[in-house]
Amino acid sequence: MKRQLFIILSAILLGTLNAQTPQEEIKKVIDNYYSLEAFSMEIHYYIYKNHTATVSSEESIGIYQKQGNNLRVVQYGTEIIQNDKYVLVKDDSSEVMVLSKTKKDQNANFNIEQILLNYSKVEMLQSNKEGEEVLRLYFKKGLTEYEKLDVYINKKTHFINQLVAYYAKAYDVSEDPNKSDYQKPKIKMVYTKFKSKPVFSADTFSVSKYIMINTSGKNKLKTKYSSYEFYDQTQQDAK
Repeated sequence: MKRQLFIILSAILLGTLNAQTPQEEIKKVIDNYYSLEAFSMEIHYYIYKNHTATVSSEESIGIYQKQGNNLRVVQYGTEIIQNDKYVLVKDDSSEVMVLSKTKKDQNANFNIEQILLNYSKVEMLQSNKEGEEVLRLYFKKGLTEYEKLDVYINKKTHFINQLVAYYAKAYDVSEDPNKSDYQKPKIKMVYTKFKSKPVFSADTFSVSKYIMINTSGKNKLKTKYSSYEFYDQTQQDAK
């Protein structure tokens, strides 16, 4: 569920939304993000047990950093680093690291027409916040596990304030292992501390802080992370 969310979040954030029609507004935001060589933000996640709930059942904070085709995302105990050469996934909860090579078409760009193909309908909603507009995007049935997505846009900056994704099917949201409570959850993502000209450390998008890259073709985890299982797919990718 969380990995599907990351895919949708990346598709929205790694692009940018103009006005008149909802589709033009989406394109304006997408072009806005595209115009930035780099940006960073914090993402606050709030999970609700159903579509109408107002009190969250789970909360967490993530980090999103981008510079050119370099990307670093931290969420739910997982860190993803992508640069021109490698993609690293580091999962602290299961103590696993996976290293693969970046594919030629694996970058931070995406096509607005392709994004809009994911939705059957886009409509404008009324915002209760001054200076903000809201778009609701309905997913084509069966395309993802989400039914719809609300996009809250700052009308002045044309950046996204928050997203709310509504699940299409019911999940067991009970916190009691002896009981079941099937409902359709929703998740809200609020973006804060946005920086359009961030200063990143030299190793922000480097996998070398976790992995020793040697010239013999054998990559090893650094001693500090020796307890992690390491899956090196770089040799497999080269075939």
